[in-house]
Amino acid sequence: MTEITREYFIKAVGREPVNDDLERCNCPDAGNSKHKMCGWNWHYDAPVFMVGVGLMKKLDAVDLCGYMEDLRNTIRQGAENVRNDAAKEALYTIADAIDMCFDANWEREKLNADEHQELR
Repeated sequence: MTEITREYFIKAVGREPVNDDLERCNCPDAGNSKHKMCGWNWHYDAPVFMVGVGLMKKLDAVDLCGYMEDLRNTIRQGAENVRNDAAKEALYTIADAIDMCFDANWEREKLNADEHQELR
């Protein structure tokens, strides 16, 4: 396992590690029960606990859309394996909410572009 150093963390994240950031990034139990938010996501070059909301600050819009699409697809695929109907319905609701966010953002961007065009 590659150790995440303070220097590497700062270069990748853009800030000093605080509290137990480095311990969580280098946790030997990363991914196991009670350690799902530990470790390093090499695809996004960010701590696992930052992949999500914190990642929005690091990625540009295209990468963020790709990430959210992957997340939505992962949630839908995971929902297929859930036997509890209420839990399955909750996962599908989350996936649908991601779709609605994309749709709302797309409409807003389209309106902004149209307004910008009218000003010219």
